[in-house]
Amino acid sequence: MDESAEQPGFTGHVWSQLQSMSQQSAPRGRGHRGGHRGSRHPGRGHGGHGFHHHHHMNGSQASFSSNQQSTPFSNDTEDFPPLGSTLQAPSRNGPFYPQYQPQPQSQYQHQYQHQPPVQQFDNFRHGTPREFQDRARGHHRGHHGRFGQPPHVQPTAHAMDAGQYANYGRPPPRHTQLYHHNPANYGTAEQQRNMRHILMRQSDYLNEVGRKAYGEHRLSREESLLKENFRKDLESVAKEALNNKYPDMDVEHVKLKCYGSLANGFALAGCDMDLLLSMPEYQETKSKISPPDIEIGPNTEQDADDADEDEERVFNMEIRRVLEKAFLDKEYGARLLENTRVPILRICERPSPELLHNLREYRASWEKSSFETPADKAITEPAEPAEEQDSTSIDAVSQALSELEIKDLPTPMPATRGNADLEFKGDCGVQCDINFTNFVAMHNSTLLKLYQSFDSRVGEVGIFVKIWAKARDINTPYRGTLSSYGYILLVLHYLMNIASPPVIPNLQYLAKLGDGWNPDMQIPLFEGFDVRFINDPDQIKALQDEMAANKNRETSSQLLRGFFRYYATREGFHWTRDVISIRQKGGLLSKLEKGWTEAKWAQAKKHVRLRYLLSIEDPFEVEHNVGRTVGHHGLVAIRDEFRRAWLMLEKVGNGAEISVEEFLEPVTDRVDTLRKDQQFHKQKVLEMKQELELKEKTLMQKMQNEEAASQNDGHQEEAKKEQPTDVGGLEAPEGIDGQ
Repeated sequence: MDESAEQPGFTGHVWSQLQSMSQQSAPRGRGHRGGHRGSRHPGRGHGGHGFHHHHHMNGSQASFSSNQQSTPFSNDTEDFPPLGSTLQAPSRNGPFYPQYQPQPQSQYQHQYQHQPPVQQFDNFRHGTPREFQDRARGHHRGHHGRFGQPPHVQPTAHAMDAGQYANYGRPPPRHTQLYHHNPANYGTAEQQRNMRHILMRQSDYLNEVGRKAYGEHRLSREESLLKENFRKDLESVAKEALNNKYPDMDVEHVKLKCYGSLANGFALAGCDMDLLLSMPEYQETKSKISPPDIEIGPNTEQDADDADEDEERVFNMEIRRVLEKAFLDKEYGARLLENTRVPILRICERPSPELLHNLREYRASWEKSSFETPADKAITEPAEPAEEQDSTSIDAVSQALSELEIKDLPTPMPATRGNADLEFKGDCGVQCDINFTNFVAMHNSTLLKLYQSFDSRVGEVGIFVKIWAKARDINTPYRGTLSSYGYILLVLHYLMNIASPPVIPNLQYLAKLGDGWNPDMQIPLFEGFDVRFINDPDQIKALQDEMAANKNRETSSQLLRGFFRYYATREGFHWTRDVISIRQKGGLLSKLEKGWTEAKWAQAKKHVRLRYLLSIEDPFEVEHNVGRTVGHHGLVAIRDEFRRAWLMLEKVGNGAEISVEEFLEPVTDRVDTLRKDQQFHKQKVLEMKQELELKEKTLMQKMQNEEAASQNDGHQEEAKKEQPTDVGGLEAPEGIDGQ
């Protein structure tokens, strides 16, 4: 029997054709678009499928053959199943095309099992929970499918609403797109080179100005020791006076603690000394001394808590008067100021004989005229406000006129702080202010001292700005400008949030990062204020090491140049919209967020005006505006001085010659901006009064005209009724009546 007879069903020639066809169809595999299955073109389908497939596979035939050399197709019929059986479908895990080389399963496992681990929260500086989540998601975004991790796309800026970030912190500073801290890094190479030359000229000029100013205004060691000795003398006088008045009081706990510029490192030569009277708690002292008598009406019912508060208030006011008299007896100048935000006892070391006589006479007149002590006035219940009554337009105008009495307008403190004969003028020795209630100020001084010692440039920039503000006469709060404390907060905001990289960290913000991770944590408060900030020396050292990796390399003069530019140009600080808040991330809030959109009177003291033209939030007393003393003309003066300074620096950068003395040229003709605001306010009140009087006169005239018109209408109607009526307008003929 021949070979074809041995093959079941087909001859050898047919089997060879089947083998040839299988070799061509196997590489095509599943999903090949050139096959006849589902083809829309007849030429690529039934009619010419052999040529088309051979032509399509030409490019891959070489690679396919090389890949299949180890397992070539055999001509043996046993390698093929019998006709009529179903060929096994290619595995889904297998290759679809011969040139595709699948990766071993271990490689896929390596791709997903060796992802970067999710960052663990083990340090408070990792950020808030929201910031930590964002960083964690950036490392691991879940299963990315068979094609691996998608390509990284650079994020774009989106419009942000205040509600989107109100619960987890501030967005990036709003001026970053307009204000560039270092403009020398932008533009062409030639522009950058020219800008660097300009920056060098400006910084060199400020360096010369600062070197000269530091030599003249630096606080010497001798002056510092002299002030400390005077503090000790005052403390001993206070202990002696209180021991004589209250023999059972533990006077060893009576201290006069220094705060302010002498404590925070920003002191200048000739600066005042700020002291805080620290005493034992009143509840501890109450059992040892006889409480002051408080007259209460026979029909007045008062709770025990209210009585204790009144007794403590009277006791504190009595302490102030006792110390005032004790210092006067020791021939120190002393005067108690109560019409301020907090009571202040002003002291001078060597008053002139005339000044000492005036102060003693002022004290004696107060004792003689005070039949009802200020303490009794302080605890008197305020009068209930009158109920609103319905009124006509005339009554409303009259009421408005009565409220616009010029004489009843509160007058701000003039430049002399009251009686000129009681002012500390000339050489009065060391001067100081004793505070009795503002214990949060000690925490403020500690915070500022940490910032000042964190980097030496902080103290250099802050002292220069204080010298500049004092020379330009925009550093007098009782005349409507900003205090030295306010200028230091301006400096800290710039160095913390605007300078890039930052010079100092935000110690308050970093201390509160863990609050989001512990929502049930009890936050310790000091007199109702959150006074937390990082003050541990080890943590401060860790922050310094961390910031050293990306340290700001600018000199003090370069930082000063950026400081003046930031507060002088329109791309920098927004004076009418922003609130400086060094406790916040980013350092800025809006006046709308704080509710500081219009001036108002203090609730406890109606003579204290709260203004928000320049808004600087206190780091701890967040409802206190450090710039509340700045009026309209004061704000104009401050902004004009920043613009003057920047204009001079621009001229210096362009090659102009400006003397060093001109930058800090003293201003001696600055008017009292608060008095100027008061005069403007009085003028506006006069104009409003004239308008109301004119309106009242117009309304009265209108009412008289309407009344006269109504009377004329009534007379006309009565006259019409009295006139006889004619019938048809004709008279009756004679003889008609007789018929």
